[in-house]
Amino acid sequence: MKYKRIMVTSRKGGVGKSTVSANLAFAFARMGLNTMVVDLDLSNRSLDLFLGCEDSVIYDLSDLLSERARVEDTVLASSKTKNLYFLPGIFNTNSLEFEDMPTEEKLEAILTEAEEKYALDLVIIDTSGSADDSTKLAYPLCNTAIIVTNQTEVSIRAAEATGYSLSREENKDLWLVINNFETDIKKGTKTTALEIIDRTRLPIMGIVPRDDGLCEAQEKGLLVFENKKSGNATAAFDNIAARLAGRHVPLFSGLHHIKKKKLISSR
Repeated sequence: MKYKRIMVTSRKGGVGKSTVSANLAFAFARMGLNTMVVDLDLSNRSLDLFLGCEDSVIYDLSDLLSERARVEDTVLASSKTKNLYFLPGIFNTNSLEFEDMPTEEKLEAILTEAEEKYALDLVIIDTSGSADDSTKLAYPLCNTAIIVTNQTEVSIRAAEATGYSLSREENKDLWLVINNFETDIKKGTKTTALEIIDRTRLPIMGIVPRDDGLCEAQEKGLLVFENKKSGNATAAFDNIAARLAGRHVPLFSGLHHIKKKKLISSR
């Protein structure tokens, strides 16, 4: 495994960072890797909903920061698969005292303790949909970042700005994931993958096609792997996890009924 800690980010909300974080963590766990996904969205936590464990959350990151709970009290083991753990995010940052606000040092200590207690192979950190403190907190602690975008102009611009901002820190790997990608592209109507890569100036790690099964799964608190209608999305997340693990996997491996040339060629 090349990557120990992975941050999932973008300055634009609504592009699917939490979807990518949850499903990528599940894909790694299916590979037999002990994986913890951390909800560091400081404005609107949602990973508990994606993971279907909102009723199991008793303590969250705020309790660790204020020392009201221990790591083993707070981290949840997923009921969906082996090897998957979840650290719930802060419900309301406005309720925190100043001395209990998250800092880089406190977060590093929490992650290190969790890594040791659960013999973690990697940690995935889901950040807020803006250029706020969550990205500033997480990035120094990670050795790679996945920047998520879709085909909208505003999300592409946000991915470009995010990549530029993060690239100023050395010894970090930056990757692009295009989420909710419309695969039925008619000439001149949608931005192709190649155009998005050119505009963001980021290397591509994976493309997750638009998938009705994915949207349905999210509404039900399910992951794509739990919905039989989500074959292409499932394959896409498996591919991304495999690439991050150092395997060579073609970009569209396992994806069916898509016109690959239209996705990557210029208009």
